[in-house]
Amino acid sequence: YRSEIECFPQQFPDTATMAETAFAHHAKSRRLICLAAWGLLAACGGGGGTPGSTTSISAQTVPFPINFSIRNLVTNGYSSTVSVGGNINGVFVSGSGSSNWARGVSSTFEGKPSFDAVVTDNVTVTAASVTQFLPSTMHQHFSITYEPLGKVNADSAEYTVVTSFSGWPTAAKVGDSGALGEATVFSDSSKRTVVGKEQFSYTVEADTVNLNSAIFVLVSVRTDNISNGVLKTFARYRVTTSGGVSPVSTRSITDELGLHADLTLTVTSVGQPPVTTPTGLTM
Repeated sequence: YRSEIECFPQQFPDTATMAETAFAHHAKSRRLICLAAWGLLAACGGGGGTPGSTTSISAQTVPFPINFSIRNLVTNGYSSTVSVGGNINGVFVSGSGSSNWARGVSSTFEGKPSFDAVVTDNVTVTAASVTQFLPSTMHQHFSITYEPLGKVNADSAEYTVVTSFSGWPTAAKVGDSGALGEATVFSDSSKRTVVGKEQFSYTVEADTVNLNSAIFVLVSVRTDNISNGVLKTFARYRVTTSGGVSPVSTRSITDELGLHADLTLTVTSVGQPPVTTPTGLTM
């Protein structure tokens, strides 16, 4: 999460600046979990048939072990290419890049043992004829039972601590929804300044592409204490009954200080995580 946004050159003060601001907001909300662009069907123990197959397991009624999908995501990671689309105050935005989720490595967070799964995004976006490269790196910490503990933004030092979490669904069905937990966002690891709050929830949707799976949607709503802005993020994953997980897309909607942005990262290909696993960040 970036609390300070480096802007485009001053000769592009409006839409171009808003493009970077909006995308930085998008990047900072992405994934408290596995919501991992979030592996892959084979690597995560997935399975799942051919897209569009008419051979269905009646996904509307079967249970999906989301807790296993998250465990597989943290354990296995993924690499992906993504496309970017949407608008900022009505101005079209497009782009492409990569999003990589490294395998979780042993670390600590808030004095507790953790798995540190580093997510690195590198995207190039164009808005109002201005093109900008926007990298971001986020350390996501999970407990030894794969529940979220918090995250650290390597770019801004923003430090998020999960204050309550009810547990990942163990037998979610299409149509299910519910609250997951809350987090407090600090300006840095000193935790002297609170800059925001986050609330997490989920829904499970029917998969219109693969009838043998479902779409798990992780919803995050962040309220900024300084600007009173609201950032809503919808991270979508394809999940299977055996705990498989594959990233689908992440949509972020920002309303803050005259800025309205609606951006979506859509996964265009997915594979194994990078060979080099980033070093864990101990907190």
